[in-house]
Amino acid sequence: QTRDFYVGCRTQGMFDPCKEGIVRTVIAATMEEHEQQSKHQHLEKADFADAITVSRDAFLRILNAEYWILTDHGALPVDTDVLFNLLASVDHAKDYVETGLADWDYLDRL
Repeated sequence: QTRDFYVGCRTQGMFDPCKEGIVRTVIAATMEEHEQQSKHQHLEKADFADAITVSRDAFLRILNAEYWILTDHGALPVDTDVLFNLLASVDHAKDYVETGLADWDYLDRL
């Protein structure tokens, strides 16, 4: 049942719309955090992987926020394990931002 819900959301594009303000805030905060970590480094072509990692991290932060917004609006059920599994998938994916996005990998294993 939970997996069917995820697949349905994915195919219907349920999570496609994002709040622009949230996207801007999360990206700005993420970029600032990563800029502070690499203040004395200059981005070169070899640092492309770092930029991808920053983008993945920002995406996961946005996704996490969107799950909570969808819950607040009643679009995600709180009386099942759906929300827990979605949030756990984001936490799992954060461990792999350097190699790819792994949130759906986590959900596929449920």
